[in-house]
Amino acid sequence: MAFVKDGADDLDGFLDRVHQQIIDSPIVHFDETGVRAGGRGRWLHSSSTKTLTFYALHDRRGTEGIDHAGVLPHFGGIAVHDGWPQYRAYTSATHALCNAHHLRELLAIIEQDPEGQSWAAKIDMLLRALHATVQETKTAGDQSLDPWTLAGYRAAYEQIIVLGHQQSPPGTIPTGKRGVIKQTTARNLLVRLDRDREQILRFAHNFRVPFDNNLAERDLP
Repeated sequence: MAFVKDGADDLDGFLDRVHQQIIDSPIVHFDETGVRAGGRGRWLHSSSTKTLTFYALHDRRGTEGIDHAGVLPHFGGIAVHDGWPQYRAYTSATHALCNAHHLRELLAIIEQDPEGQSWAAKIDMLLRALHATVQETKTAGDQSLDPWTLAGYRAAYEQIIVLGHQQSPPGTIPTGKRGVIKQTTARNLLVRLDRDREQILRFAHNFRVPFDNNLAERDLP
């Protein structure tokens, strides 16, 4: 199989150029997935733009694997991802979160407790409506939302978050482990939607930012 290695070696210069072009891009999508390689489980890290994708294989999913891929540590643009905590450690980038993930999590809460957690249905509808408004505005040829329209959506978002804190206050779920506090799934999502609202709503402030991270998810096997 020497020809395979020789072929791979011949790609080094090309891959270096792809790698640098992705680092220099204004917006990059990041994701990772488990794969089988060489007869054992490993992690495939991807960094994607609309025209380029760079893959890196590593034994670790976390910071070691991300550093090995070598894109995010040197990236200063907008990083689109699913909110995995390890991505947040890279503060040179501006972060934007995948709202497709949020909609899936919200749907699970809505199906489980539609009456007791009505905030989830409300913010689900708000995110979908805001996405539609952004798409319509783009189609009309405008480069940004009307400031009053955006302010109205942000005010509604805040009101729903306040309702969420009323319907899903801090609490504990017994874990059987001393000193271990566990919150409900609804509470955990609510806290993230509150804390990370700027990253969640970035697509409405900057039309270059996508609503979701589907591009990266499609690039992974």
